[in-house]
Amino acid sequence: MVQSGSPLVSLRVPVALEWQKAILTSVNDQAQLKDSTGLLVSEGQAKVIQLLGELRVAAAEKLRLEEELALIEQAGSNAVPKRDINTKRGELRSAVAMLEAKRSLALAYDLSPEFISEIEAGKQPIKAPGGALPPDIRREVGQVEYKKRDAVNDEQVAARNLVAYGFSQGLVENLRNGRTDVLEDLLTVRAKQPGLVTEVLAKRQMALNPGDPILRVIDYRKVYVDVEVPELDLSKVLKRASDQIPVLVTGLDDLVVNGHVAYFDTSVHPDIRKAHLVIEVENLEGMPLRDHMAATVGVPLAIKENALSVPTKSILTDGFDKIVFLDEGEHFLRSVVKTGIETLDRVEVLEGISPEDKVVVSGARSLYLALSIPKEGADPHAGHAH
Repeated sequence: MVQSGSPLVSLRVPVALEWQKAILTSVNDQAQLKDSTGLLVSEGQAKVIQLLGELRVAAAEKLRLEEELALIEQAGSNAVPKRDINTKRGELRSAVAMLEAKRSLALAYDLSPEFISEIEAGKQPIKAPGGALPPDIRREVGQVEYKKRDAVNDEQVAARNLVAYGFSQGLVENLRNGRTDVLEDLLTVRAKQPGLVTEVLAKRQMALNPGDPILRVIDYRKVYVDVEVPELDLSKVLKRASDQIPVLVTGLDDLVVNGHVAYFDTSVHPDIRKAHLVIEVENLEGMPLRDHMAATVGVPLAIKENALSVPTKSILTDGFDKIVFLDEGEHFLRSVVKTGIETLDRVEVLEGISPEDKVVVSGARSLYLALSIPKEGADPHAGHAH
């Protein structure tokens, strides 16, 4: 007999080591890819900050050239040579083109036009906003995230395989924490519920495939008694006084256990003209009730409260009357009784004894046989014996 959680058999699963190594590798890859993502984001933000600085410088340069050109043009060609004016205008056009190029690049970095304008005007600190990255960095981050998802999937598949084979979730968690000292390929199969090992199907060093049976364990905590009910008794069983049914097991010294009706199939088998009543019984300690045991059930047709009853074994017959023996201390008294309702292990006594009497149960038949040999001149129906 095994209890829930008891070890049943140990199996070596070589592929389990591959799954465990896959988890360790995947976890390590995820950590490296996470670091790579952080480095890429930092690099991208540095480029954003550099661009923001260049934007502010370009905007300031454009503003300076615009102010200088305005002063020169106010002075007129008489004060400033025309060539110098044209040169300044060329410098301004170059500054405008440079600023526009920086703005376009900032938009490609996923910066909003409003934010760009505020940077140019000096209304925002030169700091990279969240999510702003150069396109090449975003592409590399996306590739790293894709690899990270692959690593996570590999880890989850390996973990599911281990758990499906019966390895513990604790082992999986230890592997995810990077512990290499817990690697194992020996799987201990444990009982999921109490039961009896009735057959061992696998042998030592035997190769097994998924789905191969190893041993057979039967849960005998509940057993079912299949009772054949003759067709003539169907109406009596249907009108039974209770669903609580006593069951007498002959193979266990006429042990009587209590069960209850699981279901009653009133369909009559055409060959044997019997229906089936199924009784559910809670097994006893040690699970002594097993398959194919012979049993007798007593369907209660009536229930009588406060009835005086004695064990069935104590009722004997001398061919004329039903009798019991009463223990009177120094001798045994033979008493004729009148009986009533009977169960599997007890009989109601209507007349012949009182509740205070001590009825002989064990050895009653031996006592009867010893007293059944009449002595010379003795009445065979005498009332007591020493």
